[in-house]
Amino acid sequence: MANISDGWWNEDRRDLFSSIEVIASERPDPDRIGLCLDTILNDLELYDDPRQGAGAWLFDDELELAERLGENLHGATGETRPVEAGPTAIASAEWPGARATAIELFRRMETNGDFSR
Repeated sequence: MANISDGWWNEDRRDLFSSIEVIASERPDPDRIGLCLDTILNDLELYDDPRQGAGAWLFDDELELAERLGENLHGATGETRPVEAGPTAIASAEWPGARATAIELFRRMETNGDFSR
């Protein structure tokens, strides 16, 4: 499935955008969400180091949302490995807040577009 991020220069930005698109979906797929949780929490480290993308693959007006998303998703996964945590996350009390944050960040990233090379 193609989206606007396919042509974006920065791979981390593309990965985040594609992952939050899945998190924001109205029809959650636990397996896809698990993969996206792994990308967001392990690969991009939005919980451990949420501001590492500042000025590189996150715009300033996205930083707070990215940090909040990392916190929400970390809380939603509990002690489960992110890649296996799709069902746990969806069933958690944190999921509605995480999804709302993902929707807001998705819209912001869509508006901001890509960093130039």
